[in-house]
Amino acid sequence: MSSTANAILAGILMTGPRDPEVDPREWEARVLENTLDAQSLMSDGSRLYKTVEGIKVYSAVVDAIQKEKKSTRGLVTLKVKPSTYAKDGIEQVRTERTDRPDGLAMAKKIKGLIGHKVLIFKEIEVMANGNKSAVIRHVKDLGEANGTEFGEDED
Repeated sequence: MSSTANAILAGILMTGPRDPEVDPREWEARVLENTLDAQSLMSDGSRLYKTVEGIKVYSAVVDAIQKEKKSTRGLVTLKVKPSTYAKDGIEQVRTERTDRPDGLAMAKKIKGLIGHKVLIFKEIEVMANGNKSAVIRHVKDLGEANGTEFGEDED
């Protein structure tokens, strides 16, 4: 299906079924408006597209979370498979600022996942000062960790 067809389908789904008491042209006008909204969200330049396109997904075990005083972000410590980037198998990522509802919700969710294996969806964000930071955009719980996720010895 083409991206145009996908946008039209999204517009229809956003509008909902046509009420028989509503003029079909009025319903189509709403579908068109919603289709254009959907198309703008799906365009290469949109913030949503850039965020989703830049997401990296990998598994980890949530080890800890603490609040950074200066930024108010949650600083999350993860156990990951050792790699060039995380030679010791430890990685730190951040939530959005916890003085914002989305950042606070993510920090609370992660706090409840300490000791769980998760899928991390992260984006590398460039801060105003030019520094880069790994920011969690989504996390999916895969259940309690059993201690053997990344080659650790079983108890």
